[in-house]
Amino acid sequence: DYGVRSHEWAYGDVEKAIIAEPILETSDGGPLLDAKLHVFDGVVRLIQIGLRRRDEKTGLLHAAGTVYLNPDWSVSEVRRAKDNPAVAPEKPVFFDEIHGIAETLGAGFDYLRADFLLMGDTFRIGETTLYTSSGMKPFASKEVDRLFGDFWTLPSMDDIRSGALHARRTAVQNAQS
Repeated sequence: DYGVRSHEWAYGDVEKAIIAEPILETSDGGPLLDAKLHVFDGVVRLIQIGLRRRDEKTGLLHAAGTVYLNPDWSVSEVRRAKDNPAVAPEKPVFFDEIHGIAETLGAGFDYLRADFLLMGDTFRIGETTLYTSSGMKPFASKEVDRLFGDFWTLPSMDDIRSGALHARRTAVQNAQS
C-alpha cells in the first residue's frame, strides 16, 4: 500500500488501478524536462527542473540531472543531498502560463507542488502533491533546508481546530470554479 509505505496517509484509501498513458516526446527527440513548481500560500517560490533522457536500449526515461531555480529563472542555492546537478535550461516561452496554473492550483494551500512535463514548444500538466518525497528526502545542507522551510507558513492550531482552514480552502476552490 503506497500510503503506508510512503507515510502519506491520504493515499491510503485510493482505489488501486493500473493507468497506461501514451509516451510523450519532444517533436525533435530532444530531452524532456520535468518542471516541479513549489507553491507556498499560492505563490511559486521555487522551480525544480529535472532533465529526463530516454535510454536508447530500453526506451525508458531516466533522470539525468536536477537544477533548482528561483521564480525569475535564476539558479537557486537549493539542492537535495543526492541530486546530480544539471545546467539550467532555457526559459520556456509558456513559462508564465504554467506559473499561473501552479499558483491557481496552490491557492488556499500552505504548500502544493504542481508538476509539468515540458516538451519543447508545449507542455502537459502532470501531478500535484501536498507532500514532496513524503517530506523525508533531505536537502544538501541544514542552511538549504532552512531556506526551503522559511517559505512555509503553517496554519495555527486554532485555525485547524475551528475548521477555519478547511473553510478558507473551500472558499478558494469555489471561487476558482
